[in-house]
Amino acid sequence: MTTPTPDLEAILQDAVFARKLALALMSVLQDKNILSEQDVAVIIGAARRSAVASSTSNAVREEARAVLAPEEETRRETDAPPPLLLDLEL
Repeated sequence: MTTPTPDLEAILQDAVFARKLALALMSVLQDKNILSEQDVAVIIGAARRSAVASSTSNAVREEARAVLAPEEETRRETDAPPPLLLDLEL
């Protein structure tokens, strides 16, 4: 029994549609002063990192990088700073 291969073109079209929809929604929220420009930048950065980290195939990962950030150089996952750990005593 063979595993079905994903339709890469359909996946990329869905990703582009979802990205445009999210950008439109954030634009409306920013115009209504619900989100600041910095909030939008943080959301986009988190979505980009999540999309790249969750893809399993190198080919899909490269296609996602090209779709998500065509004008920017994307940072490698290994270049990300370590998570901030706080040791607080209450």
